[in-house]
Amino acid sequence: MITAADIDKMTAYLKIFNDPGFKPVLRPVSVEEKAHDDNVMCITASPPEYAQEVRGFFAAASKDCWIDSDYMDKHAEDMIRDFRKIREASLSRIRTMLTYCTRGERFCDGFWGDIFTSGVIHAILERLVEIREEDF
Repeated sequence: MITAADIDKMTAYLKIFNDPGFKPVLRPVSVEEKAHDDNVMCITASPPEYAQEVRGFFAAASKDCWIDSDYMDKHAEDMIRDFRKIREASLSRIRTMLTYCTRGERFCDGFWGDIFTSGVIHAILERLVEIREEDF
């Protein structure tokens, strides 16, 4: 069960994320190619480094009340690609989207940076503010 306090904890990040100087990604994914003596190309990738606030946000979004274990069957990826769907989302759908966003970094280095720069996280948090004002 999501409480008003749970929503307040999440939406408190808006002030941080709206700061013009805030940078969610401190170091992006880097890829390095090196040729070995035997002409074999070796590619190494370093994961991104995120701001402490980004890591804190996703830790908060990983709290049990925000997890939707059935998020893949609910087409969460389609939801976050459509800002109209985010603006109209119910609290249940917000849970689904947050779960998808939280787990996305496990499968794709740099995912969190992408959803920050695209405005997805901001839109989700703005919708949570509206839900909080309407329903709690």
